[in-house]
Amino acid sequence: MAETRRGTNDPLTPEQWSERAFIWALSDTIFARLGLMGLAGEEAFRDPLSDQGVAIDNGGTPLLVVDKDLTKEAGDKVTFEIERPITGEGGGDDADALDHMQELVMENFKVAVHERVWSMAMKGKMSMKRSRFVPAAVFARSLSRRLTEAIETDAFKALSGLYNASGIATVTEAYPSTNRIFYGGQTTGGVIEQVADDANIDSTTTNLFGSAVLAHVRRMAVRGTSAYPRLRPLRINGRNYFLYFADTLQRKALESETAWPTWVKDAEVKGRDNPLFSEAAALIHGIIVVETDRTARRTGAGNNTPGEGFALNGAHTVTTDPCASGITVARGLFCGAEALCLAWGQLPQITSDMLDIKRKPASAIDAIYGLAKTRFNLYDADADTNTAQEDHGVIAVDTAVIPD
Repeated sequence: MAETRRGTNDPLTPEQWSERAFIWALSDTIFARLGLMGLAGEEAFRDPLSDQGVAIDNGGTPLLVVDKDLTKEAGDKVTFEIERPITGEGGGDDADALDHMQELVMENFKVAVHERVWSMAMKGKMSMKRSRFVPAAVFARSLSRRLTEAIETDAFKALSGLYNASGIATVTEAYPSTNRIFYGGQTTGGVIEQVADDANIDSTTTNLFGSAVLAHVRRMAVRGTSAYPRLRPLRINGRNYFLYFADTLQRKALESETAWPTWVKDAEVKGRDNPLFSEAAALIHGIIVVETDRTARRTGAGNNTPGEGFALNGAHTVTTDPCASGITVARGLFCGAEALCLAWGQLPQITSDMLDIKRKPASAIDAIYGLAKTRFNLYDADADTNTAQEDHGVIAVDTAVIPD
C-alpha cells in the first residue's frame, strides 16, 4: 500500500464519492471523450455517464458496448447477443413467402467479470497537520484516475488480443483471428507488402505504416464473406466511417506523406461538429485516425521472450511469433462498430477506514468488470454447438516502425 505524506483530520465520507468515482473513472477514457461508448440492451445508443446521446447516430452502434446487468443480479459472465443477417435472394412476382422463409439465427458472446482494487492511506498525523486538503476528495480523485488508466489500458489490450501482464483477469485474451490481422506494411512509394507473421516484418523500407496500408485494411474490412463478415462502420452525421487507433510512431510515418496537411485539415473541419473528430489526427479514405500511446509495441532481439512478440504461449512466458531481430513492430487497431465490450459486475465503489488504532485515514476503490473484444459464436440448435467466428469489429495492423 502506498502512503500519502500530507493530509488533514477532516472526516472521510466515502458514500458521497462512489458515484463520482464511477463518472471520473469513465469520463476521461478515450472512448468516453470521443463519444464511442453506448449502453447495451434497451438503453442502446445512450451515453452510460449521462442521458445524452453518443457521438454516433442512432442508426449505428457504438464502438464500445457497455453492459451493467450484473450490477443488479448475481453472476460472473455477461452474454451479448446479435442476430445474424439473413441471406438469399428472396421471392419475386407472386412468390409464396413461406417458400423463402429463413430461421432467425442468434450469435452469442460471453464476457467474464473480475475484481480489481487499489488503496491509499495517510502517512500519519503530522503529515495531515501540514496540509489543508480533504483526504476523502484527494483519495477519490487519485484512485479514480488510476482506475481510468487501468480500464483504458485493459481496453487496448483486449482489442489487441493481449493478456493483462499483471495476471489480473479483467482482460479476456483472444489473439486476432485469421482474417482480422494484417502483417507487413508499405514502401515509401505506397507499394503494399503483406507477410505471413511478425517474424517476416523484417524491413523498415518495405514494411512501414502509411496511407496505402490504411486503404488496404479498409478493403479487408468491407469485402467480407460468409466466412468472415464485413466490419460494420460507425455512422456519424449521416456518413459511414471507420476508426484507426495509431501508434505514435505509425502517425510519424503518416506525417512524412505529402497529403498529410490535407488529411489534418479534413479532420479539423469535421471536429467543429462532432467530438470524435476533435481529437483525430487525420481523416484518410473515410478512416478517422486517432493517435494513442496505449497501442502495443514489440522489438525483436533474436530470442523469444514476451517482449519480442505479440503471440504468447499458454503460460505467457515465451512468444510463438517473435519479431525479426532489430525490428520494432507496432500494432495499430482498425475498428468498426461493436468492436469491444465492457461488462460491469460492480460499479466502482469507494470505502474507507481508519488505520493504526483509528489514527490514519485510508480509502480503497474496487470494481468488478471485464473487457473483451467482440467475437461472437454461432449457435447451432440442432447440434447444440457453438462455433467461434472471426473478430467482430477490429483488425489488428502490425507494421514496422522507426523509433525516435
